[in-house]
Amino acid sequence: MSSKYLRGLIYTSLSLNTELLFTGLRNFPTFAGESQLWVAPLYYFGSLYVFEPLYLSNPKAPTIYRMFKYAVSFLLIEYVAGFTLKQIIGVCPWDYGNRVGSLSGYANLTYAPLWGLLGLAGERVYHLSSRLLN
Repeated sequence: MSSKYLRGLIYTSLSLNTELLFTGLRNFPTFAGESQLWVAPLYYFGSLYVFEPLYLSNPKAPTIYRMFKYAVSFLLIEYVAGFTLKQIIGVCPWDYGNRVGSLSGYANLTYAPLWGLLGLAGERVYHLSSRLLN
């Protein structure tokens, strides 16, 4: 298996675990985290075919610009995937409903800073995994 596809598995594993941690912290006192199997392919393909090309297109760009690119791109993926899943299976598994910042329930603008920070973390994962796998 090529290092690119192994990196995809690393991104996916870290993303799922981050989601479990994030959702678990909101569920005090049980700290029960949750996710959906639908997000695994989104994390995998999104990391390899959206995140990495975004980063590698201009890795020396100012940090705030890179964060903005990641936030917009990840929100767009979340919105399109949520909309598509609602059309196919009748529900968006991560429906944000009427929460503040919700974009028709498919994505949430209040998470934009978090998506930007996760993109920066992904840069570190890219460099570390590239060194380890090559």
